[in-house]
Amino acid sequence: SSAFFQNRQLGVWPDPRVELLTPQQALQDAVRLTHWLATTRWGCANPKDKRSASYCPIVTFGGSYPGFLSAMARLRFPNDVDVAYSASAPMKFYAQQVPSGRYYEHITQVAERAVLGCAAAVQSTLQRVARHFLSSSLSWNVTRIESELGICPGTLPSAYIASPQTLVDELQMVLAYTFANHNMAYYPPGPQTSLVKGCHVFLGNASSSSSSSN
Repeated sequence: SSAFFQNRQLGVWPDPRVELLTPQQALQDAVRLTHWLATTRWGCANPKDKRSASYCPIVTFGGSYPGFLSAMARLRFPNDVDVAYSASAPMKFYAQQVPSGRYYEHITQVAERAVLGCAAAVQSTLQRVARHFLSSSLSWNVTRIESELGICPGTLPSAYIASPQTLVDELQMVLAYTFANHNMAYYPPGPQTSLVKGCHVFLGNASSSSSSSN
């Protein structure tokens, strides 16, 4: 039997309880829930009774950030987790043994190797978007912003994104983790990958902007 756990916090939330959503708490929740599942749903012996014939070994799996959590589950709870499989886990990054920006620097390098000029095209697009939405001549209008961004009406969380600066910050974050996902899917490398296609979208926008400015 298996169970899937997800532990992510994207963006900034005003609820003070968000401080409880730490990797340490996620691991403790996962271990406690696994114990409950093992004894009530999977028909296993008490997880502490490893000599029982009905004892079920607990194995954790994960890749990337979940891979880090998988490894930490075995390290922090060796009496509860028997085996941990961790793939592509940035252990030194989450251990703060490398600079915080190194991960996205690597993604930028991969994108640039995949499509020459991709990094500059993405950066110039972000700069133009920031200048547009931070322009003092624009009024803050959620309906207009949704229309300009091409997103469904009523889906922009206006209670949180209540200023141009917050909007720009969130757009940059969305773009960053989108390219991070494209980077993870960039295997085997090739022109049909989402990373290459995404780069060409920005290169096309950069070319169009350059032509219109001329």
